Amino acid sequence: MTSKTLKGKQPGKSKTETAFEKKIPTERWGLVLIILLTFITYSGSLKNGFCWDDSQNIINNPELNGHSGPSFIKLISTAYVNAYTPITQISYWLNYQISQLKPASYHFIDLILHLIAITLVYRFVRLLLKDGLAALFAAALFALHPLQVETVSWVSARSTTICVIFLLMALTEYVNYLRGAGRKSIWFVFFYFILACFAKQSAIVLPVLLFAVDYFEKRKISFPGIFEKLPFIFVALLFVFLTLHFRHDDASIARLQDSYSIGQKVLIPLFSAGYYVFHFIFPFQLTTAFGIPNLERDSFPWEIYPALIVLILFVVFAIKPGPYQRHFVFANLFYFISLAPVLQIIPFGRDLVADRYAYLPLVGLCLLTGVLLKNLISNYPRKSYSFLGIVVLFLAYISHSMTEVWKNDITLFENAISKRPENFFPYYYLGSHYTNLGDTRKAMEYFDASLSLKPDYADTYINRAKAISQTGNTDLALLDLEKAMKLSPGNALVYYSRGTLRGMKGDFLGAHHDLDSAILLKPDYADAFYNRGMSNMSLKDTLSACADWKKAFELGSKPAEQMVREYCR
Repeated sequence: MTSKTLKGKQPGKSKTETAFEKKIPTERWGLVLIILLTFITYSGSLKNGFCWDDSQNIINNPELNGHSGPSFIKLISTAYVNAYTPITQISYWLNYQISQLKPASYHFIDLILHLIAITLVYRFVRLLLKDGLAALFAAALFALHPLQVETVSWVSARSTTICVIFLLMALTEYVNYLRGAGRKSIWFVFFYFILACFAKQSAIVLPVLLFAVDYFEKRKISFPGIFEKLPFIFVALLFVFLTLHFRHDDASIARLQDSYSIGQKVLIPLFSAGYYVFHFIFPFQLTTAFGIPNLERDSFPWEIYPALIVLILFVVFAIKPGPYQRHFVFANLFYFISLAPVLQIIPFGRDLVADRYAYLPLVGLCLLTGVLLKNLISNYPRKSYSFLGIVVLFLAYISHSMTEVWKNDITLFENAISKRPENFFPYYYLGSHYTNLGDTRKAMEYFDASLSLKPDYADTYINRAKAISQTGNTDLALLDLEKAMKLSPGNALVYYSRGTLRGMKGDFLGAHHDLDSAILLKPDYADAFYNRGMSNMSLKDTLSACADWKKAFELGSKPAEQMVREYCR
């Protein structure tokens, strides 16, 4: 009896399960093919440079080249670009130790991270659905969809990829826990959750995603099920507090929405939710700087209408009874839960939508699409495989073409202007870029274009003043700073800029007064301390000058270090 059992079918396994396991090697080769195609698709990004926020996160980050303990502690305790992401910063630090500031190495790591995320998407979907083919389809869409280009090609979006990697590991481990893997699995879930939060605070959605997995696994709501998630909820609330503490965007949507009507404010999250579903189906006209719609004339982007239609259909199919209702419901839950932090319910940031925001929500959309594609192929295998191959190659082609957009700041924001000419921000950024290059003529052209679209944006006047000052016309530059001060009276940069210009004119007392205000508004303003030190030295107050330079040096100012060595013995 025993020998027969051993030679025959394994106890407790059906024919379907046995056949399912036999497909694993074939599926793995399919996954390898997806990974190879993805690497080829995004290989163009290896030739690209740094863009946009990369200057703050990497190029001008003095802690990356530090080897001392205090320098490393400062690296992991500082918020960069209004976000506290120590794990991401550590990855930049390691990158720097290997290759200094060679962009190719950073892009290569980002691509490898994306390939890891693809593998984890396949693993999670396969485990959840017990369907390898659907998991392959989901992984292929996640890997190659053009909505992913921003996250993969932009070094500063690395935080998103790392965060999603840890979240997928947590979700996979949670499914194993529900299926009897043992109590220790829930501790692994918690550990991955902590790591995800330290990579990017959008990971706070995990506790709610766990409830969505409970629904899919037909786990009833119970006190033990809620109680085990309380530590997750506590950590999530802690990181919500950290996010609000570190976020202080002068260009925040919160400030720009003050003039919106209640109806317009309701439309914004609905549009944001519909935007990604719409562009998941129609991946065209994607841009890194979508901007904020001008609603002064009760207008809204044209995408609101098809996006809302698609969104409504998405929800209707989840409500409608059918063989895939549970899949539709879970996909809806996964999509909306993971998208919740960026739906502008609590407004923040410069953009209404951004492609990188869709990186995690796409898992839900890809899972559902994988199930539907698998069903389609089972009914029409020959035609469906051909159609699917064309779709995958088409997506790969679009994504490959879009990687060229991220070559440098000029190509990135010129593309944004071509896609969204009504958005002021690309003009503003290019004006600032050409100012730093010393090309005042081009800088003024872009600043003027930006102000014609948005005349109440203080930062444009501040940076245009910088460009004007390069021509030697300090008085005209000061007029721009006066306009900026009226628009943003609590902006430390305005006072710093005016103080710097006053110092250039020889008005050292006026410069000192403005720099005092800048430091009062921003106590860790290293450049303000340095320039105030220069004003103090011009006023023959060497003692105060040295105190300011020492403070600036403590805050990371390299020029201050030189002044301390020369004058402060």
